[in-house]
Amino acid sequence: MQHPEFNFPLDSNCRGCHHKSALLINQNYKETPDQLEWFALQEEKGKYNTWHDDMVNYRKKFAMNFTEQIDFDYPGCSTGFCTD
Repeated sequence: MQHPEFNFPLDSNCRGCHHKSALLINQNYKETPDQLEWFALQEEKGKYNTWHDDMVNYRKKFAMNFTEQIDFDYPGCSTGFCTD
């Protein structure tokens, strides 16, 4: 949702949420690598192995070469029961 006084990101909430698709994690990494880097570092420290159900770690998701586009006409992430 855009507001004239605020510049909200198209995908807000937790940018590296483990409920998000590989496509969205990849896109978020391209936009804000410094934020997504934290998630990869936690996996590398052995704290979580991988947070994703598909068992693909963050570094692999960052390196994926997607050809599809993300449709941002959605109300926000609701898979983790968080709110924007």
